[in-house]
Amino acid sequence: MNEQQAPKRSMFAPIVLVLLVMSMTGNVLLYSQKLHTDLSKREERGERIIMSAWDSKLHIDSLLEQVTRLLESTDVKERIEAKQGIGFAFQKSSAISAFVEEAQAKEPRETAGGQRDASAFISDIELSLRSIANHEDALTAEERAYLTLVKDIYTKLQEPIHRFSVTELTEQNALTTENGGQWIELAYSMLSIMNEQEEMLYDGVNQ
Repeated sequence: MNEQQAPKRSMFAPIVLVLLVMSMTGNVLLYSQKLHTDLSKREERGERIIMSAWDSKLHIDSLLEQVTRLLESTDVKERIEAKQGIGFAFQKSSAISAFVEEAQAKEPRETAGGQRDASAFISDIELSLRSIANHEDALTAEERAYLTLVKDIYTKLQEPIHRFSVTELTEQNALTTENGGQWIELAYSMLSIMNEQEEMLYDGVNQ
C-alpha cells in the first residue's frame, strides 16, 4: 500500500514575508537617514546664523570705535591708525548681509520699493571711508559730517545686534535659532536702520 505524500508547502508566502520585512526595514533606515540629514542641515544653518550675528557685532563695534578715533584724531599718525582699523573692521562686514539674508529667507516680508539691501549699504560705506581723510590737512567739514553720520547709524545698529542673546555655539542653540524667533526681528530692525538715510555714498565717490 502506497503511503500518501504530505502536500508540499508553498515557499511563496515566506518569501513574500521576508521581502516585506526587508522593504520595511529599508524604508525605516532611509527615513531615519533623511531625518538625520535634515537635522544636520538645520543645525548647520543655525550655526551660520549665530556666527553671522557674532561677527556682525564685531564689525559694528570695531567700525564705530575706529570712526570715532578718526573723528578725534589730531595728527596724521592717529589718522593713519584709525584708517587701518577701519580696514580691519570691514573684514567682518559681510556678516551683516548674511544675518539679514538669513532672516529674509526664514521669514520673507515685503519691503518698500527701492530699499537697499545690507550688502549695498556696507559697500557704500566702505567705498566712502576709503576715500576720506587721505591727506595731511585737518578733516574737512564735509568729511566730519559724513563720519558723524556713519557714527550715528552704527550707534543705532548696536542696539538691535547687542540684543542677540545666544552666547554659546551648541547643537540646541543652533536648532532653536534656526527655528526662528527674536533674531529675525533684530535683523529686520537693522535693515530698517540701514535705509533711514537715502544716500550713503560720500559725495564724489563712484561705485
